Amino acid sequence: MHYITIIMRNLLIRPLRTSITLMCVAVAVGGFSILTGLGRGVENAWNDSLIKQGTHILAYRKGVINLLTGTIDQRVVHEIRKISDVHTVAMELLDVVTLESGASVLVRGWDNESNLWEETKLLTGHLPVKGSLQDVVIGEGLADALALKPGDEISPFGSKLKVSVSPKWIIS
Repeated sequence: MHYITIIMRNLLIRPLRTSITLMCVAVAVGGFSILTGLGRGVENAWNDSLIKQGTHILAYRKGVINLLTGTIDQRVVHEIRKISDVHTVAMELLDVVTLESGASVLVRGWDNESNLWEETKLLTGHLPVKGSLQDVVIGEGLADALALKPGDEISPFGSKLKVSVSPKWIIS
């Protein structure tokens, strides 16, 4: 009991220090809770996106620290296609870029021959022209936030890209 009395007396004698300590502990616990929830939300959204695309296996180069910008040699894709139970292989490049408006967006690049284009069902607009490096498909959230529609231009990396599909699009 003697130690508890000392602790309680110190807490009561120094109310400013005690209240600052309690606020710091509360901020630390709140920050941890927010970051944990944010991480789980990103993970769930990522998993839902992969499930909607029908993804069963993701391949990354060994030792890559940043999974978004890691690369694999295209020859590996041809080796994976040779495996007997593999139905399709789709290459995809991912990165987070900042637009001229200051918005950070996730950018996904697909090969012109990717089966992901075949699985994409558009509500309006059209897919990018094969071979065109200037056409881009954007999601509804980004289109609404930047007030973009088909034919408008968007400028990531300082280059001009033409929006080829309306804001409302889905991947089945």
